[in-house]
Amino acid sequence: MIARYVLTSACLHSGTMNLIQPLRVYLQGKEQVLLRDEEGETYEGRINWQQGRLEGLAAYYAKRRLGVND
Repeated sequence: MIARYVLTSACLHSGTMNLIQPLRVYLQGKEQVLLRDEEGETYEGRINWQQGRLEGLAAYYAKRRLGVND
């Protein structure tokens, strides 16, 4: 799945991404996911359904040197 998501400072600080509706549908029933970046490196993500977010993205954000609104 390829999707566009605008990062907030809260996302960058916590290494998370809010579960917007398309992500909720795509990730339905999953608790963990394996994410692959553009270079083939993988990251383990955890889906926190109670808080409505995908967690474990800090290493990816740091590697790509992402900032607010990226």
